[in-house]
Amino acid sequence: MLITSRILLSIIEKIRKDINNIFLKIENGNNGVPRPKISYAVLVSVLILGVTTSLVLLDITNAGAQFFNTSAKDSRITHSDLQKYETGATTRLQKYVLHGESGNITVKMYSGVYNELSSEHSPTACLRYDNDKSPCTNFELQEYYLQYLDNPIQKKELGELIHSIESKTSNQDDRARIAISLVQNIPYDWDKFLNSTTNRTKSPYMVLYENKGVCSEKSLLLAFLLRELGYGVVLFTFESENHMAVGIKSPIQYSYENSGYAFIESTSPTIITDSQGNYSGAGKLTSIPEQYNISDGSSFSSITEEYQDSIEFNQLLEGNRILTAEEYRRWEILVWKYGIATKDGRTIQENPSNKPVCDGGRLCNGRCWNECEFGSLWTCTPEGVTCYPIF
Repeated sequence: MLITSRILLSIIEKIRKDINNIFLKIENGNNGVPRPKISYAVLVSVLILGVTTSLVLLDITNAGAQFFNTSAKDSRITHSDLQKYETGATTRLQKYVLHGESGNITVKMYSGVYNELSSEHSPTACLRYDNDKSPCTNFELQEYYLQYLDNPIQKKELGELIHSIESKTSNQDDRARIAISLVQNIPYDWDKFLNSTTNRTKSPYMVLYENKGVCSEKSLLLAFLLRELGYGVVLFTFESENHMAVGIKSPIQYSYENSGYAFIESTSPTIITDSQGNYSGAGKLTSIPEQYNISDGSSFSSITEEYQDSIEFNQLLEGNRILTAEEYRRWEILVWKYGIATKDGRTIQENPSNKPVCDGGRLCNGRCWNECEFGSLWTCTPEGVTCYPIF
């Protein structure tokens, strides 16, 4: 009996090693889907143990899971293990806008944590055997995205940012607004979008550390923050437009395509629920997105304000028409309220509500100035409105 047990343990250990070799020999197959190379020894071992107990199958499953699930590997990381990465301290001043008022959060970051996360293997979307061209399932992709969020090193470090957001206000939905605006104000990584030679996706911590990211990377950071703040969160991926956005749990009437989750654009300051933006090389979003569940939590219950503001904002922009003085004032108020940048990159820092409405002119430095001649543009300088020809 003892000999049999030793033989069985020896075979199980062989299975473990061979399974680990499978996952260490991953190569890219068709369509960029990773596929493992299966050794002859593994096939023989599996056949030998095909009639044995489920204990062996459990060991095989665990061996594979340790490769895919970072939490399985990192569950053994202690507090002292995490602290050893906290080297090369630096600070980031992250901007946000809440109800028109600008604020900042000082975030302490570490090059040691950044380098550790950068050195880790990128998560794998799904595994396929040779010649299996089947696409990743929704569940596999959901687990793939979760791997970017569940790293315990990252969770511990970004926990400080969560605490800072919570310290700004006791209003739960305003905490979400701060998190959303903070991520939206992180610059878009145009260099990666235009010139990148790698498809590697940065983790949320890396986006914050570098202070830049593309849509998928910024969306993952926002999904992490909203999840940690206790909200129900999904990711929306638009394959045709090559775009990713975030959904936050909301009353159904304010949700995107009756999904139960309101649309949030992560790439730049926009109003929650506003999905009418134009995207580089794609235009407006028209495809039906895939939806990946990140967390089941609270609903963003005070979203009515954003929903109504989004409708008004898009109505004001409709048709590129010339706005009346009162309409222009309403547009200014919405731009100020959500920290939206104008086409020339300007933001409005002061509440326009208390300033005069200039019929037939432009407001600059608290005064109304005459409109520029047709064919001219204008800018507000310390001296007043300056007109200059387009051509």
